[in-house]
Amino acid sequence: MKWSLKFAIYDLNKEYNEWWKHVLDEYGSQHGIKIEMNYYHDAFDFLYSVYKYSYDCVVIDNDNCQLSGVKLGQIIKTIHKKTKVIFTGRHYHMMKDFYRIHAFQYYLKPLNIPDVIIDLNRFINEYQEENQYQFIRTRDGYARLSIQDVLYIEKVKDVYEIHTQNDILYVSSHCFMPMKEDLALFGIYALSQCISVNFHHIVALRKYEVRLSNDVSLCIPKRRYFKMKKQLQTFFNE
Repeated sequence: MKWSLKFAIYDLNKEYNEWWKHVLDEYGSQHGIKIEMNYYHDAFDFLYSVYKYSYDCVVIDNDNCQLSGVKLGQIIKTIHKKTKVIFTGRHYHMMKDFYRIHAFQYYLKPLNIPDVIIDLNRFINEYQEENQYQFIRTRDGYARLSIQDVLYIEKVKDVYEIHTQNDILYVSSHCFMPMKEDLALFGIYALSQCISVNFHHIVALRKYEVRLSNDVSLCIPKRRYFKMKKQLQTFFNE
């Protein structure tokens, strides 16, 4: 799998929960994405979970909502601005209310798989664009980092050296950890315990050596070589 997403689904109808599970599992399998799903039948349990976890997307069924769907959406957007909110329901006249709070989408029931697939593609594109750049604190101050420009990352004691095409950024472990989980989203995987490499920049793979753009060569530990070769083949086939 290349990367993962977290969805929370609040719908009292178990059949629709199964519907979402089927659609998201199938989509994730086809696109190399691990999609984690949590289901809720109580509005307060749902809100507590949203406070506790950072979901990439939440799906709210407005028909059986214990609280106002609009109110739930407003609370969620206040907690996590980047979380996408999708509403479902049977009432067409409710759509304008949800778009006022910048809902990602409103689906009329019964749900339509082709419509959802189109919006999942849009969701993925927007997610990647939003996470392409990060501001990160280095030893020389804050820097705007384009993750796609990263060649490889090396951990030296308590400092992460981020090697880009034009520079080297030195980042403490404390400042680096928040972005560590997102690296796989951009094709950055572990080469060894101390080095992670951006698969997008690999131009050649020789026995126990990987060559990156900008004439950078890195050694591959013998125990990692065949596993990495298979991982690289899977990455480009997807």
